[in-house]
Amino acid sequence: MSINQKGGIYWGTEYIYKKALQGTTAHKLDEQSSNPTSLEYIVNVNVHALRMKLGATFFPQIFPYVDASFGLGLKYFDNYNQNLPNGFGFSTPTMYNRLASTGIAPSINLDIKAGMGFWKK
Repeated sequence: MSINQKGGIYWGTEYIYKKALQGTTAHKLDEQSSNPTSLEYIVNVNVHALRMKLGATFFPQIFPYVDASFGLGLKYFDNYNQNLPNGFGFSTPTMYNRLASTGIAPSINLDIKAGMGFWKK
């Protein structure tokens, strides 16, 4: 894209890595009472994703510039319990339905960004 153009289209690959700790609640599996024993536990979230990305950027003469992109690919996740004692289990899934598991799933993203895009011709 030259400085005389007001925008352009691009494509490429994108690799994402995320490692996070997410807290939630576990309950003792053998208790059936109305007030079961519960404790806080941590799910260790690990995600690798590889996507093909298609986008467009527009640079007007004044603020703001706009960048929009769409990505499609696969992600590998390896989520595991950290410090969860025997006899306890998930009461509810964590945010985004993250359970302690490993697998491959589709990875989709849509990005829209705006920013300061001043330049002189």
